[in-house]
Amino acid sequence: MYRYVVWDWNGTLLDDAWLSVEVINRMLARRGLPLASPARYARIFGFPLEDYCRRLGFDLEREPFAQLSDEFSSEYEARRLECQLRGGAEAVLRAVAGRGAIQAVLSAYEQQALRDLVVHFGLAGHFHDVVGVDNVHGSGKVALGRRWIGAIGWPPGQVLLVGDTLHDRDVAAAMGVDCALIPSGHQERSRLEGQGVTVIEDLPHLLDLLAEGRHARET
Repeated sequence: MYRYVVWDWNGTLLDDAWLSVEVINRMLARRGLPLASPARYARIFGFPLEDYCRRLGFDLEREPFAQLSDEFSSEYEARRLECQLRGGAEAVLRAVAGRGAIQAVLSAYEQQALRDLVVHFGLAGHFHDVVGVDNVHGSGKVALGRRWIGAIGWPPGQVLLVGDTLHDRDVAAAMGVDCALIPSGHQERSRLEGQGVTVIEDLPHLLDLLAEGRHARET
């Protein structure tokens, strides 16, 4: 049984894929590039973010990735409070805690912005730790996760990471922990399936996974 649950933030607990699509489309429109429908976005979004930007049509030879990333971050941050938690998020966090599991957040979101949002939504009391990266470019989560799990001393075999992208699968693998993924709009379900991790329909289904003790490496 899992004694520790580590949550991704963007997409997994925060319903923000729609905002990411709107912001990126404003950036594309300013450059006369084809817009991304939610379905197209979910087909091509991924890490490293530089490759995702190229797939969208941005010319990184003319505009460095850091410049595009700063532009996206500025517009996203200006509207981030328009986002809401995913349906059932608070109830699931309470239920997981009620099962005696210790919870944390591990995110590619910038540390202070992450902490501010967790507090804004009144969730800080649910988490033993809230860990974000030190940049606004979405980089470094794999190394961060590896360092964090080593420092905190949680037995990897008792830890489940819950995320919404294949990047979360890679982070979990680097940490040596199990992983369950939920389709959130950032990546379509077909991309998540067949990747050696459990894909759950929605957050409440995580409780079924925990109750059954089903191993999250099953597909």
